[in-house]
Amino acid sequence: MSIFEIVFRGVTVLTLTAPPSNKGAFLADESEGRGPGIIESLTRWMLDYTVRIVFLFSAGLGLEYLIGNNSYESYYIDYMLVLIAGLGGVHWVFLFVMLSSSRPSRTKFVVYRVVRNSCLAPILGLSVLPLVLTWEGIQGMAPYESRVALLAYQIGTGILLTAGLLEAIIRKRVPTAISAGKF
Repeated sequence: MSIFEIVFRGVTVLTLTAPPSNKGAFLADESEGRGPGIIESLTRWMLDYTVRIVFLFSAGLGLEYLIGNNSYESYYIDYMLVLIAGLGGVHWVFLFVMLSSSRPSRTKFVVYRVVRNSCLAPILGLSVLPLVLTWEGIQGMAPYESRVALLAYQIGTGILLTAGLLEAIIRKRVPTAISAGKF
């Protein structure tokens, strides 16, 4: 596994956009012809999601103690964490519904990619904010004062969303994490 794959997997796990870590906890066991019940599967997925939420908000709490409460609030980090948790939840619910339905088809995977990429684009769009906010701080401005940060976020998210939608339409194969059982 390359360093890029490790970093990408870490980012998707932290942003709650990676599939659950245990494929066997949900999908049917081919050898037995059956899998866990829907309630058991949902419970395992929710436990995995809850652990990741706790990790995400613990990282946010650590960041708050590191940079101070005033900076934490003035940079709206709590709203960013809620955005990450909410979009990650949408992705997880959609993935659960898609995989629990009858046999997956190409159309379902295209729709899954659209939803996944639509959830991931706003989260990854946040990555431009530290650079712009640092520049504003060097210029002696208050966070978000120049509106450049919001514009950069919107442009970055728009570019990522466009690329993600194109990828969802153009790609022909089953998503790698699903086909390889990497969750």
